Amino acid sequence: MAGAMRVGVAVAMALVVGMGGGLAAPIVVNPSFEADTFPTWPGYSSQGGNGPITGWTSSTPTNTGLNPVVGGSAPFADNGTRPSASDVGQTPNPTNGNQIAFIQAGAATSLRQLISGFDPFAWYVLDYRENERNGQASTLVVAMDATTLVPAHTVRPVGGANPYHFIRSAPFTLGSATAGTLSFTASSGGDNTVLLDNVKLTRISSNPITPLFQDTFSDEFFRGDNNDINSQIP
Repeated sequence: MAGAMRVGVAVAMALVVGMGGGLAAPIVVNPSFEADTFPTWPGYSSQGGNGPITGWTSSTPTNTGLNPVVGGSAPFADNGTRPSASDVGQTPNPTNGNQIAFIQAGAATSLRQLISGFDPFAWYVLDYRENERNGQASTLVVAMDATTLVPAHTVRPVGGANPYHFIRSAPFTLGSATAGTLSFTASSGGDNTVLLDNVKLTRISSNPITPLFQDTFSDEFFRGDNNDINSQIP
């Protein structure tokens, strides 16, 4: 029964997202972290010559930044194939290139962005790519204001030349609000680093069948390798 329900969730999500393909969605500023060039190794925002990531606010600039730096060195983004403009897991994004954002977190550290342009009572999903520095593991939670979009889950390295993990959130609405703050918050209790790329919001046409998601939503339904949102079901 559990397996059947999981398949139902994936199919329902695919149908609902597909139905909303022509609807406008809010714009994420610098969604693939290509707007800046960081010359100073290893790429922290706090270092001279680097700076804030355009469009994003860091809770701890000494623990967040971009890779690779000028010259191609990427001490944090040390495994996996970084998403490109033709990322097959999502709608092609011509602004996507070679850079990723990282959050190096012992205590909770976040990257966040205030996003406007939501329609009142409309429904949306969030897609993005994630990975982890080799040999490490972090806990990541994604939220819009106080609403959890992707619950706390362990991020592990994809390894080798594998694609970054593709993540799709549960459907959400901001109710009557037209703006909200998207946040990626990582923690680990040690020196561990999450890698992020290709952040995208998609409006869907209507509220999905809520009961499918209320009691069964977990990381396993919306996280997948090789561009398959349902491939990590144990």
